[in-house]
Amino acid sequence: ISNFRELRSLTMTSAPLNGRFPVLFNFPLLQKLEIKYFRYLKWDLEVLGGLPLLREVNIAFNMRLTGKIASLRVVKDSLEVATISNARNVQGNFMDLADFPRLKLLDLIGTSVSGDIRDIGEHDFLKLEALDLPVRVFGGNEFKFQRISDVPDAMLAIHRLEKHSKFRVYKPSHWFLSEPSPERYRWLGRGCPYPPFEIEFVKAGTRRGWRWLSTGRMAWFFCARMACEVNWLDPEPDRRSSDYETYIKDKDRIETGFSAYRGYRQPPTAEQYRQLCDERSRALSRRVRARR
Repeated sequence: ISNFRELRSLTMTSAPLNGRFPVLFNFPLLQKLEIKYFRYLKWDLEVLGGLPLLREVNIAFNMRLTGKIASLRVVKDSLEVATISNARNVQGNFMDLADFPRLKLLDLIGTSVSGDIRDIGEHDFLKLEALDLPVRVFGGNEFKFQRISDVPDAMLAIHRLEKHSKFRVYKPSHWFLSEPSPERYRWLGRGCPYPPFEIEFVKAGTRRGWRWLSTGRMAWFFCARMACEVNWLDPEPDRRSSDYETYIKDKDRIETGFSAYRGYRQPPTAEQYRQLCDERSRALSRRVRARR
Protein backbone atom coordinates (compact mmCIF):
# COMPACT_ATOMS: atom_id res chain seq x y z
CA ILE A 1 0.00 0.00 0.00
CA SER A 2 2.96 2.34 0.55
CA ASN A 3 3.46 2.43 -3.23
CA PHE A 4 0.24 4.41 -3.70
CA ARG A 5 1.87 7.80 -3.15
CA GLU A 6 -1.03 9.70 -4.72
CA LEU A 7 -3.72 8.04 -2.59
CA ARG A 8 -6.55 10.48 -1.78
CA SER A 9 -8.83 8.33 0.42
CA LEU A 10 -8.09 5.43 2.77
CA THR A 11 -10.73 3.39 4.61
CA MET A 12 -9.88 0.51 6.95
CA THR A 13 -12.48 -1.45 8.92
CA SER A 14 -11.94 -4.38 11.29
CA ALA A 15 -8.71 -5.56 9.70
CA PRO A 16 -6.75 -8.07 11.84
CA LEU A 17 -3.77 -5.78 12.39
CA ASN A 18 -1.70 -6.16 15.55
CA GLY A 19 1.04 -3.67 16.44
CA ARG A 20 2.30 -0.49 14.76
CA PHE A 21 2.20 0.18 11.02
CA PRO A 22 3.69 3.64 10.30
CA VAL A 23 3.44 2.91 6.57
CA LEU A 24 -0.31 3.53 6.84
CA PHE A 25 0.20 7.16 7.70
CA ASN A 26 2.61 8.42 5.07
CA PHE A 27 0.51 9.65 2.16
CA PRO A 28 1.28 13.31 1.38
CA LEU A 29 -1.85 13.74 -0.80
CA LEU A 30 -4.37 11.89 1.39
CA GLN A 31 -7.54 13.89 2.05
CA LYS A 32 -9.83 11.36 3.78
CA LEU A 33 -8.86 8.83 6.47
CA GLU A 34 -11.31 6.38 8.00
CA ILE A 35 -10.23 3.78 10.58
CA LYS A 36 -12.95 1.87 12.45
CA TYR A 37 -13.15 -1.12 14.80
CA PHE A 38 -9.52 -1.91 15.48
CA ARG A 39 -8.79 -3.67 18.75
CA TYR A 40 -5.02 -4.23 18.42
CA LEU A 41 -3.74 -1.61 15.98
CA LYS A 42 -1.37 0.65 17.93
CA TRP A 43 -0.95 4.24 16.80
CA ASP A 44 -0.80 7.80 18.05
CA LEU A 45 -2.45 10.91 16.66
CA GLU A 46 1.01 12.37 16.10
CA VAL A 47 1.34 10.21 12.96
CA LEU A 48 -1.16 12.50 11.23
CA GLY A 49 1.82 14.73 10.56
CA GLY A 50 2.43 12.46 7.56
CA LEU A 51 -0.94 13.48 6.08
CA PRO A 52 -0.54 17.26 5.59
CA LEU A 53 -3.57 17.69 3.27
CA LEU A 54 -6.08 15.76 5.39
CA ARG A 55 -9.65 17.12 5.15
CA GLU A 56 -11.64 14.37 6.85
CA VAL A 57 -10.69 12.02 9.66
CA ASN A 58 -13.16 9.45 10.94
CA ILE A 59 -11.88 7.24 13.75
CA ALA A 60 -14.14 4.97 15.82
CA PHE A 61 -13.54 2.15 18.29
CA ASN A 62 -9.74 2.19 18.10
CA MET A 63 -8.88 0.68 21.48
CA ARG A 64 -5.10 1.22 21.23
CA LEU A 65 -5.19 4.75 19.80
CA THR A 66 -3.37 7.28 22.00
CA GLY A 67 -2.42 10.94 21.87
CA LYS A 68 -3.74 14.45 22.28
CA ILE A 69 -6.15 16.13 19.89
CA ALA A 70 -3.72 19.04 19.68
CA SER A 71 -1.82 16.74 17.29
CA LEU A 72 -4.50 17.63 14.73
CA ARG A 73 -3.03 21.11 14.51
CA VAL A 74 -0.67 19.88 11.79
CA VAL A 75 -3.76 19.86 9.51
CA LYS A 76 -5.32 23.02 10.95
CA ASP A 77 -5.68 24.76 7.59
CA SER A 78 -7.26 21.83 5.73
CA LEU A 79 -9.31 19.83 8.26
CA GLU A 80 -13.11 20.02 7.77
CA VAL A 81 -14.42 16.89 9.52
CA ALA A 82 -12.98 15.42 12.72
CA THR A 83 -14.72 12.40 14.23
CA ILE A 84 -12.76 10.61 16.94
CA SER A 85 -15.18 8.52 18.95
CA ASN A 86 -14.95 5.67 21.44
CA ALA A 87 -11.20 6.00 21.81
CA ARG A 88 -10.78 6.49 25.54
CA ASN A 89 -7.01 7.04 25.43
CA VAL A 90 -7.34 10.21 23.36
CA GLN A 91 -6.92 13.26 25.60
CA GLY A 92 -6.54 17.02 25.47
CA ASN A 93 -8.83 20.05 25.41
CA PHE A 94 -11.37 20.44 22.62
CA MET A 95 -10.61 24.19 22.55
CA ASP A 96 -7.26 23.30 20.94
CA LEU A 97 -9.27 23.12 17.70
CA ALA A 98 -11.25 26.35 18.18
CA ASP A 99 -9.28 28.34 15.60
CA PHE A 100 -9.45 25.77 12.77
CA PRO A 101 -10.68 27.91 9.84
CA ARG A 102 -12.43 25.11 7.90
CA LEU A 103 -13.69 22.78 10.64
CA LYS A 104 -17.38 21.95 10.08
CA LEU A 105 -17.94 18.85 12.19
CA LEU A 106 -16.35 17.85 15.49
CA ASP A 107 -17.34 14.63 17.30
CA LEU A 108 -15.31 13.50 20.31
CA ILE A 109 -17.87 11.26 22.06
CA GLY A 110 -16.30 8.42 24.06
CA THR A 111 -12.86 10.00 24.39
CA SER A 112 -11.12 11.41 27.48
CA VAL A 113 -11.03 14.90 26.01
CA SER A 114 -11.94 17.62 28.50
CA GLY A 115 -12.65 21.34 28.45
CA ASP A 116 -15.45 23.80 29.15
CA ILE A 117 -18.03 24.99 26.63
CA ARG A 118 -18.17 28.30 28.51
CA ASP A 119 -14.71 28.99 27.06
CA ILE A 120 -16.15 29.20 23.53
CA GLY A 121 -15.89 32.80 22.36
CA GLU A 122 -17.56 34.70 19.53
CA HIS A 123 -14.61 34.07 17.21
CA ASP A 124 -14.19 30.34 17.95
CA PHE A 125 -15.32 27.48 15.67
CA LEU A 126 -16.55 29.96 13.07
CA LYS A 127 -17.35 27.34 10.39
CA LEU A 128 -18.70 24.67 12.73
CA GLU A 129 -22.01 23.05 11.75
CA ALA A 130 -22.19 20.07 14.13
CA LEU A 131 -20.66 19.35 17.54
CA ASP A 132 -20.65 16.39 19.94
CA LEU A 133 -18.57 16.55 23.10
CA PRO A 134 -17.79 13.83 25.69
CA VAL A 135 -18.88 13.75 29.30
CA ARG A 136 -15.56 15.09 30.62
CA VAL A 137 -16.23 18.41 28.94
CA PHE A 138 -18.20 20.85 31.07
CA GLY A 139 -21.44 20.89 29.11
CA GLY A 140 -20.70 17.71 27.15
CA ASN A 141 -23.02 14.80 26.48
CA GLU A 142 -24.48 13.31 29.69
CA PHE A 143 -22.84 16.02 31.79
CA LYS A 144 -24.06 16.28 35.38
CA PHE A 145 -24.05 19.78 36.85
CA GLN A 146 -23.03 20.27 40.46
CA ARG A 147 -24.78 23.63 40.83
CA ILE A 148 -28.00 25.01 39.37
CA SER A 149 -26.30 28.37 38.86
CA ASP A 150 -23.80 26.79 36.40
CA VAL A 151 -26.46 26.00 33.80
CA PRO A 152 -27.32 29.49 32.44
CA ASP A 153 -23.71 30.21 31.43
CA ALA A 154 -23.48 26.84 29.69
CA MET A 155 -26.65 27.64 27.76
CA LEU A 156 -25.32 31.04 26.73
CA ALA A 157 -22.16 29.39 25.39
CA ILE A 158 -24.26 27.04 23.25
CA HIS A 159 -26.36 29.98 22.11
CA ARG A 160 -23.25 31.76 20.85
CA LEU A 161 -22.54 28.76 18.65
CA GLU A 162 -26.13 28.60 17.43
CA LYS A 163 -25.88 32.17 16.17
CA HIS A 164 -23.45 30.97 13.51
CA SER A 165 -25.47 30.87 10.32
CA LYS A 166 -24.86 27.20 9.45
CA PHE A 167 -24.63 25.69 12.92
CA ARG A 168 -27.16 22.93 13.66
CA VAL A 169 -28.53 22.98 17.18
CA TYR A 170 -26.21 21.39 19.75
CA LYS A 171 -28.40 19.18 21.94
CA PRO A 172 -26.30 17.17 24.37
CA SER A 173 -28.55 14.52 25.87
CA HIS A 174 -29.07 13.64 29.50
CA TRP A 175 -28.15 16.88 31.24
CA PHE A 176 -29.07 16.61 34.91
CA LEU A 177 -28.34 18.10 38.25
CA SER A 178 -25.83 15.64 39.71
CA GLU A 179 -27.03 13.13 42.31
CA PRO A 180 -24.38 14.26 44.87
CA SER A 181 -25.27 17.94 44.40
CA PRO A 182 -26.15 19.63 47.72
CA GLU A 183 -29.01 21.38 45.87
CA ARG A 184 -30.72 18.11 45.01
CA TYR A 185 -33.48 16.59 47.16
CA ARG A 186 -35.78 13.57 47.09
CA TRP A 187 -39.33 13.24 45.85
CA LEU A 188 -41.64 13.51 48.85
CA GLY A 189 -44.14 10.94 47.73
CA ARG A 190 -47.58 10.60 46.26
CA GLY A 191 -49.32 13.88 45.56
CA CYS A 192 -46.05 15.76 45.10
CA PRO A 193 -44.58 16.61 41.70
CA TYR A 194 -41.29 15.01 40.84
CA PRO A 195 -38.37 17.43 41.42
CA PRO A 196 -37.30 19.13 38.16
CA PHE A 197 -33.64 18.14 37.84
CA GLU A 198 -33.38 17.37 34.10
CA ILE A 199 -32.64 20.04 31.47
CA GLU A 200 -34.51 20.29 28.18
CA PHE A 201 -33.80 22.42 25.12
CA VAL A 202 -36.87 23.99 23.51
CA LYS A 203 -37.53 25.92 20.31
CA ALA A 204 -40.57 27.98 19.30
CA GLY A 205 -40.27 29.16 15.73
CA THR A 206 -36.76 30.57 15.57
CA ARG A 207 -36.73 31.45 19.28
CA ARG A 208 -34.56 29.14 21.40
CA GLY A 209 -34.60 28.45 25.09
CA TRP A 210 -34.38 25.80 27.79
CA ARG A 211 -36.12 24.66 30.95
CA TRP A 212 -35.88 22.30 33.90
CA LEU A 213 -38.00 19.12 33.81
CA SER A 214 -38.96 16.47 36.31
CA THR A 215 -37.25 13.09 36.35
CA GLY A 216 -38.31 9.86 37.96
CA ARG A 217 -40.89 7.15 37.40
CA MET A 218 -43.54 8.24 34.90
CA ALA A 219 -42.21 11.81 34.97
CA TRP A 220 -41.66 11.61 31.21
CA PHE A 221 -45.41 11.06 30.77
CA PHE A 222 -46.30 14.19 32.71
CA CYS A 223 -43.43 16.39 31.48
CA ALA A 224 -45.79 19.20 30.40
CA ARG A 225 -47.09 19.39 33.96
CA MET A 226 -43.74 18.92 35.61
CA ALA A 227 -41.75 21.64 33.87
CA CYS A 228 -40.41 24.95 35.08
CA GLU A 229 -40.92 28.09 33.02
CA VAL A 230 -38.84 28.43 29.86
CA ASN A 231 -35.64 30.49 30.02
CA TRP A 232 -35.60 32.11 26.60
CA LEU A 233 -32.27 32.88 24.95
CA ASP A 234 -33.67 34.88 22.03
CA PRO A 235 -36.05 37.86 22.13
CA GLU A 236 -39.67 37.33 21.11
CA PRO A 237 -40.17 37.72 17.35
CA ASP A 238 -41.82 40.86 16.07
CA ARG A 239 -45.59 40.47 15.79
CA ARG A 240 -45.41 41.55 12.16
CA SER A 241 -42.77 38.97 11.22
CA SER A 242 -43.55 35.87 9.16
CA ASP A 243 -42.25 33.71 12.02
CA TYR A 244 -44.60 35.07 14.67
CA GLU A 245 -47.56 32.74 14.01
CA THR A 246 -45.32 29.66 14.09
CA TYR A 247 -43.70 30.97 17.26
CA ILE A 248 -47.06 31.33 19.04
CA LYS A 249 -48.20 27.82 18.03
CA ASP A 250 -44.92 26.26 19.22
CA LYS A 251 -44.92 28.29 22.42
CA ASP A 252 -48.48 27.20 23.23
CA ARG A 253 -47.51 23.58 22.62
CA ILE A 254 -44.48 23.87 24.92
CA GLU A 255 -46.51 25.50 27.68
CA THR A 256 -49.63 23.32 27.33
CA GLY A 257 -51.14 22.01 30.55
CA PHE A 258 -50.98 22.99 34.19
CA SER A 259 -47.45 23.22 35.52
CA ALA A 260 -46.68 22.38 39.11
CA TYR A 261 -43.72 24.73 38.82
CA ARG A 262 -45.47 27.72 37.30
CA GLY A 263 -43.49 30.84 38.18
CA TYR A 264 -40.23 28.94 38.68
CA ARG A 265 -37.44 29.31 36.12
CA GLN A 266 -35.16 26.95 38.03
CA PRO A 267 -35.79 24.15 40.53
CA PRO A 268 -37.26 25.39 43.80
CA THR A 269 -35.17 25.05 46.93
CA ALA A 270 -35.84 22.10 49.22
CA GLU A 271 -37.89 24.35 51.50
CA GLN A 272 -39.90 25.77 48.60
CA TYR A 273 -40.52 22.25 47.35
CA ARG A 274 -41.87 21.16 50.76
CA GLN A 275 -44.16 24.20 50.82
CA LEU A 276 -45.36 23.43 47.29
CA CYS A 277 -46.16 19.86 48.31
CA ASP A 278 -48.04 21.08 51.40
CA GLU A 279 -50.09 23.49 49.29
CA ARG A 280 -51.00 20.76 46.81
CA SER A 281 -51.97 18.45 49.67
CA ARG A 282 -54.24 21.09 51.23
CA ALA A 283 -55.81 21.87 47.84
CA LEU A 284 -56.50 18.17 47.28
CA SER A 285 -58.09 17.88 50.72
CA ARG A 286 -60.37 20.83 49.97
CA ARG A 287 -61.50 19.25 46.69
CA VAL A 288 -62.24 15.93 48.44
CA ARG A 289 -64.33 17.68 51.13
CA ALA A 290 -66.22 19.68 48.50
CA ARG A 291 -67.32 16.48 46.77
CA ARG A 292 -68.85 15.03 49.93
